[in-house]
Amino acid sequence: MTTDMQQTGTSELNGPSAIFLRVAPGKVSQVLKELRARDDIDMAEATFGRYDIACIARFPSVESLRTTVTAIQRTNPDAVRSVHAYPAYSSWENATTEHSLNGWTFIRSSDPTKTNESIRKAGSVGVIIETTGQADSLARSGANDMEAFFKSVLKDIQNAPGVRYTETLLASKDL
Repeated sequence: MTTDMQQTGTSELNGPSAIFLRVAPGKVSQVLKELRARDDIDMAEATFGRYDIACIARFPSVESLRTTVTAIQRTNPDAVRSVHAYPAYSSWENATTEHSLNGWTFIRSSDPTKTNESIRKAGSVGVIIETTGQADSLARSGANDMEAFFKSVLKDIQNAPGVRYTETLLASKDL
C-alpha cells in the first residue's frame, strides 16, 4: 500500500483537500459506502482512470489529513490498494457549480497562480485545489452532457495560461 504525502514547510491547510484511492476490482461500491459513512469525508465519488475513488474533505493540518489517510488504509486493507492525498494549501470553490457529469483534472503548470486565476472564470469549474506533488492544482468541473464536458476541459482548463500537462478522470456520485 502506498501513500503520496510529501513533507512541506507548513502544516496548515486551507480548504478542501482531495484524496484519491485505488481499490481492488469489484470493491468500489463497498469502499464508497464506507467512506461516505465517515464523519471526516465530505464527499466521495467513483472515478474512471488511474484512480477508482475521489474524496473531498477539510483538514486543518497535514497531520489530520495523514491520520485520515492512515485510517482509510487500515479500515479495509483487502479492498484499498493505495491512497494518494493532495493537501489543499489554497483553494477556491463555486458551490453553485454541480452538474450531471463531473470530473477531476490534474494540472501541471509553469505558473499555477495565473493558471488558476484563468480557470476560476470558467462556469464549469466548481473547485480548484492548489496542492503539491504530481499536480500543482486539481480542478473539479462538470457539464450536463459529455460533449459539453470535453469542450469545457479543452477550452477552459487545457488552454489556461501556463498549463503544461493535464489528466482528467470522469466521476460519478451515483455508484
